[in-house]
Amino acid sequence: MLCPTCRKTLPSDTRFCAYCGADLGWRLLPGLTLPRVSLPARWHLTGGLGAVLGAVGGAFIALPFASVVPGAVAGALGLGASAMFGEVASAAIPDRRAAERFGQALGALGGALALPGGFLIGLILTLWSGGPRSFGSFNALLIAGVYLGLICAAGGALIGAASGMLVGGFAGRVGHTVLRRRGAILGAAAAWTTATVLAGLFAGDFAGRILGVTGPAPGLPSATFGMLLQVLIGAALLPLARGAQRRWQAWFTGRP
Repeated sequence: MLCPTCRKTLPSDTRFCAYCGADLGWRLLPGLTLPRVSLPARWHLTGGLGAVLGAVGGAFIALPFASVVPGAVAGALGLGASAMFGEVASAAIPDRRAAERFGQALGALGGALALPGGFLIGLILTLWSGGPRSFGSFNALLIAGVYLGLICAAGGALIGAASGMLVGGFAGRVGHTVLRRRGAILGAAAAWTTATVLAGLFAGDFAGRILGVTGPAPGLPSATFGMLLQVLIGAALLPLARGAQRRWQAWFTGRP
């Protein structure tokens, strides 16, 4: 096998490279390894703190709607993932104005990620509700799902981006006042989570009302399904947003 770092030839059962000391990861099968991912300690702290706060806040907000578990899951995943992303993306947040801009940018990003999420929510609920019995009916249902998905994506992105920017400006300033840089990151993560949750709720509820379905499964309303799916998609797409974020680093971090 070859070391992925220094490209030296090594025995197949080697755990660490004898030349550069690189960790070669977990060995699954001969010739197939799963690389280890080592994150800095500050990422663990910010992400873990965000996940705890998100779980508690999500459960509390969802309590009147008897959806404590989905609320806690969405809050923990959304706030934890976006807080970790904020820790990576923000090199420095020197003042409250920078914290406000950072919160607005991350909130707008949460709304923008509703474009693929809302589209999939509308498409999945349409296909789930139709139950096509032939290729022709499936094709017609697929076209209807695409149209509905586009509407859900546009509406969810608009609602998410607007709410994310509003919450981000306020939460970023307050967070920076309380905990400085880490508080600004958590405030921006709250804006991202708010944008993502509201976008998913809108897409799921709108699609459910149009289709006349209560949800894709018993005990899982369409709005709750949309929220959970949107948060999951948003968290999965955050690493891809890192590449785009480098191109507008100055605005994203609030630095000139």
